[in-house]
Amino acid sequence: MSKSKKSRSTKAKTVAPGAYLAPLIDHTVWDNTPHRVTLFTIVKDGEATPYSMPARQHPGLALAYLKRARHDGEQLAASWLLEEVFGEEGYDALAAEPDVTLELINNIARHAVKIITGKVKPVPDAVDETESDGEVDGPLE
Repeated sequence: MSKSKKSRSTKAKTVAPGAYLAPLIDHTVWDNTPHRVTLFTIVKDGEATPYSMPARQHPGLALAYLKRARHDGEQLAASWLLEEVFGEEGYDALAAEPDVTLELINNIARHAVKIITGKVKPVPDAVDETESDGEVDGPLE
């Protein structure tokens, strides 16, 4: 692309009333956030390992979950979602626990869906690092 074309395309344009203006989506890494929600903790040999996910909604991930739920059913979609939000290590840790129940897994999946769809209270933009480790815990709505 030549410089003249590029400079023309970045100038503000006048848009006719009612016309669609395509949004500019600035890519950020969803998982790269200090604000996280712990959804489960595994205690093994007295050592607690929390498993968390970003506390920000993720509409794209929500759409992918809904598509999988339509095509494959809610249970397979929930399984896929848990691996997406916790990663393979977190998913495998949950799957390896002999004391985990189906009810517990369903509750964890429901909370993950609430977070990615934005059905939880928004997280403050700034966290005072001296008072918090960045973890966001507590009840989800």
